[in-house]
Amino acid sequence: MADFGLGAFAACTGAPTPLGELGLDAGAHDALSGGGMESVLVATRTPVEMAVSSLRATLDAAAGVDPGQIATVVWGTTSFTERSWYTDDISHAVTGLGLGQADVVGVTLGECGNIGPALRACRALVAETGRPALLVCTDAARPGASRVVAPNVAILSDGAASCLAGAGGPVSVVVESIGQASNHRLRALDPNVDGMRALRITAKGVALAAQRALEAAGRTAAEVGMLLLPNYNASAQALFAQQCGIELGRVRTPTLASHAHLFAADVLTGLPLLAAEATHGDVVLAIAAGTCTWAGVVCRITKEM
Repeated sequence: MADFGLGAFAACTGAPTPLGELGLDAGAHDALSGGGMESVLVATRTPVEMAVSSLRATLDAAAGVDPGQIATVVWGTTSFTERSWYTDDISHAVTGLGLGQADVVGVTLGECGNIGPALRACRALVAETGRPALLVCTDAARPGASRVVAPNVAILSDGAASCLAGAGGPVSVVVESIGQASNHRLRALDPNVDGMRALRITAKGVALAAQRALEAAGRTAAEVGMLLLPNYNASAQALFAQQCGIELGRVRTPTLASHAHLFAADVLTGLPLLAAEATHGDVVLAIAAGTCTWAGVVCRITKEM
């Protein structure tokens, strides 16, 4: 399928809270802070409210795009604490953004890997309608639930990130291909008990998704200038990079210290920062990892618009 562009990136997150104030046990704190994580973003607003702020900023950044021309909003979330977060609140939200006639497509089951199926949905819908789509990923940890991703590989933050997908607006990233892999048998493992086995299976899934994306783009790992990884700790990053066949010197996690792991939004917050530092034509391989679903996205940086 043809390339499609992403631009007008925006985000709305919770407030930073230092790791030391979260009451983590010593093992978790050392594993996370040793990998470069400094704070977690804790929100008082709902995922829908954060998504609205992020989408409004995206629309402002895409000033030349008439909201009435946007055919679809692809809404990625795994946060279902309140029923209104995926019913009434979303209808009120898109109406308030001038998108009351837009179709809303929910992407949920990939969890922190939602960005993969969400981008695939955007690509197909843009190709079908010939009109731009909005993409947002928004999540928040459940009240009272642990934010630590076992086995101490990451810690969850609250926030939303969004962009415009398709023609008609500013483009800083061109998506060449999207690869996805899943292994639902992994759900049977308890990562608190069998954490290293779960991490090895995850790394193999990441590698498979990356391989599928590179093959679909007609590229090799040697052509990748930057590997954008999820905001995991240093050990997980090293394992993922090794499985993808890319040395650590090309690994990038530009929001790791400030954002921790923003569910499926790590890619959407990291890409615009990489685009700002890259040169025209640089190739980025972005990785997302959910519990059982992994995604690889081959992107090309453009400075033409």
